[in-house]
Amino acid sequence: EQSTGISNPHTKPLPLESKVLLVDDSAMIRKALKRFLSGLGYNNVIEADDGITAVEAVKNEKPDFMFMDVVMTNMNGNEALKTIRAIGSDVPVVMLSSVTDKSLVDECQQSGVSGFIFKPIQADNGAEIIKNYLKIA
Repeated sequence: EQSTGISNPHTKPLPLESKVLLVDDSAMIRKALKRFLSGLGYNNVIEADDGITAVEAVKNEKPDFMFMDVVMTNMNGNEALKTIRAIGSDVPVVMLSSVTDKSLVDECQQSGVSGFIFKPIQADNGAEIIKNYLKIA
């Protein structure tokens, strides 16, 4: 399927009260993701617009789950992911990308992502795709 990359190996649904961090340099994408999450019952959502802000949010906010774009200004998602892992966080991260570069997907897998979704995420199936990735443990 066009919008899904690697699937989430986890099976336990993320509790609805969990804090979800959305990281994308596009406010429009963050708004769409937030709408999908809200529709699924997830309302404790925080946002970051680049990798540097994402790393700070992980340190300060301790999110339970993250959706993070790969290509961003200031620090790309794959670099932010490495930094997040280096500071000791094992927060589940699902990467978002319009780039389907196999080496990039492999790099993110080596850094322990929970999944990889290829953009664009369509309005008609977006919530279902997001729901499939909202799993932990």
